[in-house]
Amino acid sequence: MNASKNEKLFSHVGIFVQEAQGDYIIHAIEDKMKLFDGVTKEPLEEFLEDGDLFGVYRLKIDSKAIDQLVSQALLLAKKQIRYDNDYDHTDPSRLYCTEFIYLLVNDILCLLYTSDAADEEDSVDLG
Repeated sequence: MNASKNEKLFSHVGIFVQEAQGDYIIHAIEDKMKLFDGVTKEPLEEFLEDGDLFGVYRLKIDSKAIDQLVSQALLLAKKQIRYDNDYDHTDPSRLYCTEFIYLLVNDILCLLYTSDAADEEDSVDLG
């Protein structure tokens, strides 16, 4: 599958989390019917009700990195970070779905920035 800028099959992203209570998706969304406004943890079954097609992409990272990623995602859901209807990627106080994933991957896993190359203005503190 081509996941380039030209790919139009998918319009939303989230993080899959398995817990003792069940399977969940952590994602940023505004849904007035479900009363969601921002980063939320939603049961997988409910998340899948709204679509006919879904895909799963897995990062090749170790379990420590996965734990850090999930922990930060859960923290942002607990903080009730609001949804960013302006799609302003310069303000991490409000997030849209792809921005949520982008910041998690780049901040927690340091895939885009390293401590040697990071510019203070480019790095984002999610904590």
